[in-house]
Amino acid sequence: MLADTFAKSKTVFCDYELDAYSFSEQNKDWEALNDLPTLLKILVVTISAKPLPGLHPLSIPPIVYIVWCALSIAIGVAASSLGLRDSGISLLLVPCGWVLTLHGTRLLRLTLQHAAAHNSVLKHSWANTLLGEVSSIVTISTDFRSYKRAHMHTHHNLQKLMTPGDETYSFWTQDLRLNPGATLRELQRSVITSLVSPFYHSRRFSHRVVACFASSSLHHNVWSCLFWGSILFLIVHAGYLRFFLVSWLIPISVLFECCSVLRQLVEHRCPTLEDPRMTAAIYLTDTPPPVAVESSCWKIFVSWGYWWLKLFTVHFLSRLLVLPGDSPNHPKHHNDPGAKDWRNHIYARSERYDYPENFGLSSAILDSLQSWEQSGDSRSVNVQSAG
Repeated sequence: MLADTFAKSKTVFCDYELDAYSFSEQNKDWEALNDLPTLLKILVVTISAKPLPGLHPLSIPPIVYIVWCALSIAIGVAASSLGLRDSGISLLLVPCGWVLTLHGTRLLRLTLQHAAAHNSVLKHSWANTLLGEVSSIVTISTDFRSYKRAHMHTHHNLQKLMTPGDETYSFWTQDLRLNPGATLRELQRSVITSLVSPFYHSRRFSHRVVACFASSSLHHNVWSCLFWGSILFLIVHAGYLRFFLVSWLIPISVLFECCSVLRQLVEHRCPTLEDPRMTAAIYLTDTPPPVAVESSCWKIFVSWGYWWLKLFTVHFLSRLLVLPGDSPNHPKHHNDPGAKDWRNHIYARSERYDYPENFGLSSAILDSLQSWEQSGDSRSVNVQSAG
């Protein structure tokens, strides 16, 4: 497993040991946040997904996540539709509604459906399967059983992870069309082109539609057609088609795929001879301003003000839309795929030298692209030792 990386990659350890001092200093600055009020500490940990030693996990039952997904989607669609209907200043409700709709669908697809594939949401296997099927139909994606089979048999196989046939590797090479060994500039250009290309979004969404309505499961296809056929009939009959296209189709297609690109880029890394580890922790925050550095009150105020502003804007949106749920601590999941405490993975403290850690979404993207650049044609790297 991933926790065996250190034992199997001793040459890598020497490189990481050089960073031990700076890492301990970062931890010291971070743990200074324990002096904050409890509510602020909960907000910081929830947004950043970086634990604080003085804060214990929140015992939130899975049903709360399910209800929240439904409410987020419903309120988001309603807000966007209301903004379109009233126009004027009310148009500001449209992007706000998009955020809620996108968050609900991302949490449903990325967190709940993923956990259901590991039978980790509800008590009974049939209930997890039902939840997964509902998620796949609502988010217009491949049938749950096919997703679960591929995810369990390939993505969680150490010999196949980040190799041809793995879902993440296929996304990188086939959807984003990234080539191992390409320069960082070329990789960045390919990613940006995909994000803004109407051809990319049309291709991705059409593949999802086919996977949803023409999958290998007749049962799934029938229910998908019945559900979306009924929705479209009611919408067209009521004359709300324009509202539907803007409030639902835009966030579930273009915006959803943009977030998927960013998420796929950071959850895994390409193993190289120098660093065979294939996943990394992502903290959606900047490192706090150093507590040990003597500065003027003005500089301290500005540095902390900027830190809090970025946390509640850039990092907050990244947490809502790109990496909801337990996604930031993906190494924890690969260490223990069937863990029932996926809701509390963000509270799990990482073991040093187990896997890399990146502060901020842009830093995590850069780390992954650099690993892809450095991999070159070294696909002969011993994947088993990368665990």
